[in-house]
Amino acid sequence: MTGVLDKKNDVFFDRITDITAKMSASVDTLLQLTDGKTKYFSENNEKIIRDVIDDIIRAASLILTEAINATHPEEQDKVKPLQ
Repeated sequence: MTGVLDKKNDVFFDRITDITAKMSASVDTLLQLTDGKTKYFSENNEKIIRDVIDDIIRAASLILTEAINATHPEEQDKVKPLQ
């Protein structure tokens, strides 16, 4: 990949990285709220939130993996998504 394509790939990958970093920060905050001594959620809602967190983590992994595969195909064998 050269020239304009490289620049577009870099912009795309930077945006994906930014989005997934924000997802990670949100997940960290939710984990802190569900792990703390102060209870903000019922036990049932905590379980639901943790299930959603697992889905978000898997989604972020897939998003990053696909972005790497699309922008840096030579790195495909090094990156595997979470299952």
